[in-house]
Amino acid sequence: MRFAETVDVSRLIDERPIDGFNYRLLALSLLIFLFDGYDITVLFVAMPQIKSAWQVTNPVEIGTVLSANLLGIFLGSPLFGYIGDHFGRKKAMILSCLTFGVFTLMAVGAQSMTQMGILRLLAGTGIGGLLPNVIALNAEYAPRRARA
Repeated sequence: MRFAETVDVSRLIDERPIDGFNYRLLALSLLIFLFDGYDITVLFVAMPQIKSAWQVTNPVEIGTVLSANLLGIFLGSPLFGYIGDHFGRKKAMILSCLTFGVFTLMAVGAQSMTQMGILRLLAGTGIGGLLPNVIALNAEYAPRRARA
C-alpha cells in the first residue's frame, strides 16, 4: 500500500513568489472595499431626497438611519469573522454578500425611516462581514515575508 506525500501548505505558500493569484485576490479585495465605501456614500447623497419625499423633519431619525449601517458593520464583522473561522472564508463571504445584497435590495422598497434603518442595519452586517474575511484571506494566501 502506498501513501501520498504530506504537503506543508504553510511552507508552500511562504516559499512561493507573489504571483498573479495574489494580485487578483488583492484587486478583488479592493473592489469589495470600494463597494463598502460606495454603499455608505450613496445613502448620504440620497438622504436629502429621501427626507423630502417622506417629509422627515426630525434630525435624530435621519442620524439613526445614517448610522444604522455603521452599527451593522460593527456587529457583522465579529459575527461573520466567527463564521469564517469555523466554517470557512468562502462560505462566510458568500453569506455576507447574500445578506448585504438582499437587505440592500429590500431597502429600495422601504416605506418609512424605521424600515430603512432596520434594513440598513441588516445590510451593514453583511458588508461588515466581508471585511474581516477578505483581510484574513489575503493574509492567509500571502507569503509570510509580504503579509504586512
